[in-house]
Amino acid sequence: MSNNNADEIAAFMNELEESRPAKATGGRRGATYDILKPEFGQIYRNYAILSFNHGTSPLGADSVVVRMVNMDTGRREKIYLQSYEIQDWDRFVKNNEIVTVETTEDGEKKNYNLPVLCDFLKQKEESQKNPGRFYKSFNAIARGAVSRDDLPDYHEDQAPPAEE
Repeated sequence: MSNNNADEIAAFMNELEESRPAKATGGRRGATYDILKPEFGQIYRNYAILSFNHGTSPLGADSVVVRMVNMDTGRREKIYLQSYEIQDWDRFVKNNEIVTVETTEDGEKKNYNLPVLCDFLKQKEESQKNPGRFYKSFNAIARGAVSRDDLPDYHEDQAPPAEE
């Protein structure tokens, strides 16, 4: 590579760097959630589901993160679902019409009917096809819609940062 070409590349890279928008400072803007690791066989009652999304863990496994508010304590908590629990979650969402699809001129639009109050339970169930083998399941009962205005205030350590 000629010295002239190296100078052109350096000038190009400098111009590119200067033309990029400034990086956001301060990191995340949202609320902080505690990670809840539900015990198997324990029923968790009076939770309001705020949001959820499908993703991939750093190890490459499919997962769903569900963000909720414990209506009794006011704490924002999130749980992670994996493996068969994802199928159980998707069935819960479909059966309770938490996500509905509306057809518009521009295609389909998803409507998220959240927050929704629920009770849930994680279990280890024995396989009927392979006795002695167990799998994780997620079970939930929707208890009805709740307004965002009815959600408890953020705990001080979980509140999103104030806008500047």
